[in-house]
Amino acid sequence: MFPYWGVWYGEDVQDEIAELETNILDNVDQSAVRFITGDLSLEDDWDDYRRA
Repeated sequence: MFPYWGVWYGEDVQDEIAELETNILDNVDQSAVRFITGDLSLEDDWDDYRRA
């Protein structure tokens, strides 16, 4: 298996991949803050977060 950073994608999908990566990482960061501050509960909200 090659590491993901060793894979080259065609120009036609590079922008889409970059946008998806940004959106996913932003969601992870925002959710982490919400869990830490108590806005989301590990007991009540974790399963929904995992499925998102």
